[in-house]
Amino acid sequence: MVSPRRIVYQFPISHYCEKTRWQLDAKGLAYEVENLPPGLHRARLRSLGGETVPAMHDGDVFLADSVAIAQHIERTYPVRPLLPSNEPMRARVLELCQYFDEEIGPSVRLYVYGHLTRDGAAFHRPFFKGYSRSVYALGYLFGRPIRGAIRKMYGIGQETVADSLSRVLKGIAYLESALDGDSARYLAGGVLSMADITAAALLAPLVMPKGSPYEDAGALPKELLDLCREVRGRPAGQWVLNRYAKDRAAHQAH
Repeated sequence: MVSPRRIVYQFPISHYCEKTRWQLDAKGLAYEVENLPPGLHRARLRSLGGETVPAMHDGDVFLADSVAIAQHIERTYPVRPLLPSNEPMRARVLELCQYFDEEIGPSVRLYVYGHLTRDGAAFHRPFFKGYSRSVYALGYLFGRPIRGAIRKMYGIGQETVADSLSRVLKGIAYLESALDGDSARYLAGGVLSMADITAAALLAPLVMPKGSPYEDAGALPKELLDLCREVRGRPAGQWVLNRYAKDRAAHQAH
């Protein structure tokens, strides 16, 4: 019997898409990716029944949004669980996931995209790395309107970028409090959970670890590089690097 296809519809740069890929890899679930060109992605998603990436077909089941995908994966494929069976610990994992999904992920995206979309020199490589040659070339031709559309989509402006940085720094402090200063520990139960995957993937654009979408992202704005160095020097940044070196690398190897 041929197994049903599992397809992730994504932007390669998206940290929410990275979260979904990591969860699938951690569970040992095979999948394909369909990279949707920025600006043209909405028509494709709407034809499938969604609005935003990541989205996923798991056989005949279509899911949109990384949270819905995460819930479906854990419910449907209980092997290698990423949610603890212990109820208090499970509640803690879900609490951490919600915080990073709703509070930190959007702020990281707004801050990073705010700097990457200011000019074409920093924009093209991180946003179009991973696409076909033809789409990569089209990114040069239509970079300016795509950058404008992204800034409008996420409400990017001087004030919102500054506010997002404040929220990001609060999130980093929150993570460090949860880690109790130990950059090697897992967030719940002493083993990798969905909380670790969510936090590490959504903070990865600030740390740029090997194995993340921001590895080898090209010539980046000074503000992003300065923040990356700052965060890497903190326990939270060291923790993200540890999770990628120990866990993400092992899952990608399989």
